[in-house]
This record gives sequence, structure tokens and C-alpha cells, in this order.
Amino acid sequence: MDPLHQALERDFALVAYLLRHAAGIELDPLERHMLTADYRLMRLWYRVTRSAFPARAESALREMASVVGLLTHRLSQQSVA
Repeated sequence: MDPLHQALERDFALVAYLLRHAAGIELDPLERHMLTADYRLMRLWYRVTRSAFPARAESALREMASVVGLLTHRLSQQSVA
């Protein structure tokens, strides 16, 4: 699961960079903050559970992937508009 976690970390860092620096891309600040907080909470949960509770760690990775996917979708909608 660690390689997937590392890939998600890279993807999230890239999406976060684009949200901060891409001209003309605006996401609702509340939505962005909530999704970012959710991602960071699941990151912590993954680190806590990965050794003792692999199923819960896997669930945290799925949630992290969902957040990255949703942010990416929002970015693509904004870039088309």
C-alpha cells in the first residue's frame, strides 16, 4: 500500500500547486479547505492504521484517492470554462 500512498502524495501535491498557482482557476474556498482537511485527516489515519489495521488503512487510501479525483475533476471543469 505504501507505493500507492506515495503516488497519492505526489498527485495531491501537484493538484494543490495548481489550485494555488493556475491563473483563472477558482474553486469554492470552503469546498477546497474541506477537501484538503479530509485528505490530510485520511493521510494521518493511514499512517496510524497501516501496520495494525490494513483494511482501515486501505479505506483511508480510497478516501484520499477520491479527494484527489474530485479536485482534479473540479480543476478540469474550471479549465474548460
